[in-house]
Amino acid sequence: LSPAAGFGDNDEGRVLTLGDDPDYVRSVAAAVHGFLQMPGNAAEADDFRALVFGTPSAPAPTSRGLQTFTQGGLSVWRGEMNGRSIDLTFDHGPLGYLSIAAHGHADALSLTLCVDGEPVLVDPGTWLYGSGGVWRDWFRSTPAHNTLNIEGKSQSIIAGMFNWSHKAAAALVESEPGTHWKLRARHDGYTSRFGVVHQRTVMHQADGIVVSDQLLGGRRVAEVVFQLAAGLGTDRDGSTIMVLRGDEPLMAIRFPDAAVEIRAGGDAPGQGGWVSPRFGARQPAERIAWHGEVGEDGIKIHLAAIPPS
Repeated sequence: LSPAAGFGDNDEGRVLTLGDDPDYVRSVAAAVHGFLQMPGNAAEADDFRALVFGTPSAPAPTSRGLQTFTQGGLSVWRGEMNGRSIDLTFDHGPLGYLSIAAHGHADALSLTLCVDGEPVLVDPGTWLYGSGGVWRDWFRSTPAHNTLNIEGKSQSIIAGMFNWSHKAAAALVESEPGTHWKLRARHDGYTSRFGVVHQRTVMHQADGIVVSDQLLGGRRVAEVVFQLAAGLGTDRDGSTIMVLRGDEPLMAIRFPDAAVEIRAGGDAPGQGGWVSPRFGARQPAERIAWHGEVGEDGIKIHLAAIPPS
């Protein structure tokens, strides 16, 4: 998965860590592939796990295009757009593991996106557990993620540090592969409180990616969020937001109108964007949020990579 992708809690707990381990994920993945004698990406030559479990039987082929993992509830697209490499994920899976979903986040139908291997639209991360206080709840909440929320409420209702009193059920309802692929998923997290189902359609078209959000069953005041990675900036031209890395434009996000707020940081949750790149770390980062009424007719947001100069 791309470095922007994240699902639920990640406290960086590890097994079999011996000394310096600069590339932990690749090391573990290589150990699994080596043990099963499958193709994969090799670890460092002196990696301890390689000595114990072996090394992959061959290099892993580069996977491009759309792949959907129905059991896990995740779709991944790797492709090209305007001369740039794009990695996109679409989460349409369950809240978390088994009945309590203790380490889950209320992030159904959220997106992440990388441009040329660099995170742009990101999962906010974990922050802390017991000592995280109100910030623990923020990083688990729907408004912290790249999806739609209604009136600032989470699709699944938090009931303690690792518990939920209501869990949104998400499902992929349509998948059309091909060059101009389409994914459609929905969840029922707002049905009991607001009488609507959130449905999101993500489409790859010739001029970019279109994200369409609908509320089936009624109209509600909603917010659609795009959380940027730390260090990225923005430039605004009406209803179009340009995402910048330094002076370099990476992506244009075109909204249906100019009802968009961009904020980073803040003293309290919800005042602006935050990301947690690792457990116990927290950084302000720009959060782009569109506000308006959404109904069955839906709204469309257009994402397009900017060609490199």
